[in-house]
Amino acid sequence: MTQEIWLMRHGHYQDNGSLTERSIKQVRKAAKVFKDRSIVIYFSPVTRCRETATLIKEQIVQSELHEISWLSIDVTTLPEDCLSYLKGAIIVVVSHEPVLCELAGKLMSSNRRFIGFNCGIPVKFHSIHTVPENGALGLPETDVIRELSI
Repeated sequence: MTQEIWLMRHGHYQDNGSLTERSIKQVRKAAKVFKDRSIVIYFSPVTRCRETATLIKEQIVQSELHEISWLSIDVTTLPEDCLSYLKGAIIVVVSHEPVLCELAGKLMSSNRRFIGFNCGIPVKFHSIHTVPENGALGLPETDVIRELSI
């Protein structure tokens, strides 16, 4: 089975940990990428990640949510078998930048293809962007990056 894996940094947040109004709009806009698709969303238990994942789920009829403790910002290293947790054809992982960078490294070394994007600020994953051979969602790579660099 071919997997499409999307790495998504949580939206910007307020002092209380909740997403800002601007981030809520950005997450909803980003979720449109998954319209009419069945996705599995894995997320960190931290409030801003949970809210980001929930906003995506609200936009996508066929989606399921899974909280994973090792996606938390407090985790210093990912479990050796972390990739085996990611089940589904289209996967969205919502977490924190350091965790996503480590996960991206594991994905790269396993030759899995993935797309990284950052809600709320310019994409920081330029060097690790990988798009499926036929183009993500049928779009050329530049269109995907422009769409997701909200």
